[in-house]
Amino acid sequence: MIKYVTWYNDTIEKVEVVRETEKYVVIKYGIQGDRKDAKRSMNGKNYHDTWEDAQKFLLDASHNRLTDLQRQLQKEQERFNSIKKMKEITAP
Repeated sequence: MIKYVTWYNDTIEKVEVVRETEKYVVIKYGIQGDRKDAKRSMNGKNYHDTWEDAQKFLLDASHNRLTDLQRQLQKEQERFNSIKKMKEITAP
């Protein structure tokens, strides 16, 4: 069966899976069709049933990162504006 692997560097790779369990997949690789066990989700690598599922996974992750960055930018803009409005306090 074919699965699609998403990687932490935003790539999608098509792999042949020999068998799978809830936590592991056994993939076929190399010229001789060697087999290698792999966790379903590990080190930025996740397995998906379809290319569309893999793409959606990457899009969702990217959207979440964008949302976090927008929040950070907004907080830093507020900090910047607050510092910019500061006035020196003079002693009476």
